[in-house]
Amino acid sequence: SYFSNVGRQKQSSGSQVYEKEAEESVFFNIAVRADDNVGVRSNLAEIDTSVDLILVGSNIAPGLKGSVDVIDGWATVLQNRYEITQATVQFYDEQRIFPSFDINAETEVKGTKIYVNVSGNPLNYRLSFRSDPPMSERDIFFLLATGVNYDEFMAGGSGVSGDEAAGIAAQQLVGSQISKLTGDTTGFEVGFDSSSGNTRLKVSGELEKDLYLTMYRGLVDEELGAELEYDFYRYVAGIGTWNNLAGYDDAPEVGAFGAGLRVKIDFQ
Repeated sequence: SYFSNVGRQKQSSGSQVYEKEAEESVFFNIAVRADDNVGVRSNLAEIDTSVDLILVGSNIAPGLKGSVDVIDGWATVLQNRYEITQATVQFYDEQRIFPSFDINAETEVKGTKIYVNVSGNPLNYRLSFRSDPPMSERDIFFLLATGVNYDEFMAGGSGVSGDEAAGIAAQQLVGSQISKLTGDTTGFEVGFDSSSGNTRLKVSGELEKDLYLTMYRGLVDEELGAELEYDFYRYVAGIGTWNNLAGYDDAPEVGAFGAGLRVKIDFQ
């Protein structure tokens, strides 16, 4: 049997109700090895990999050990095609499936070669950029997101309309989430916020009447934040906030949530 009766009993109308808990009834030791015939094919990516994995643990706590190495491949992200020059995903934990990764890719935007590295694990990772010719990470970020550097972006773009630049930057910031909510990102305003002490890219807009969403992303770190505001009265709004607490030791995996009221005062 996959289940066994445990510990506590509850009385309900004279009958006994038992809580049931899964047992460790299946134990794994399954090896999967493939030198070069495991791949991904789509209109957005073509990736060939070699796989050397062992599924271990049990049906209660499955684990994965081994590695997946990218032999060759490319992926398109935000209209930029990235050639994957080196990528390894490794698994060490015998009681859960939890990867660590080191991925290097390169792309070219308007004659500038850009090299990207993503390393770490899903809960603690680092994204870094460098370019040839050399540029600051801020300029590289804007070049990838909008096709122009920071100064050109702030001046209104070079060959890029304001709406197009805002839409591309918003998509870079929050992926497909805003598109799923609104169907369009071009109505969102893109700017900067320094209220936290570090300059962050900010995207804000109205989801529907009296409901506003603002999202933040650090320019050179992994900070992510969001604020949802509902104006339920002319001078009072309810606020919900979230931050991933990037850079804080022992931060909870779900980040930090907050709520409050915002009072608005008009001076005439």
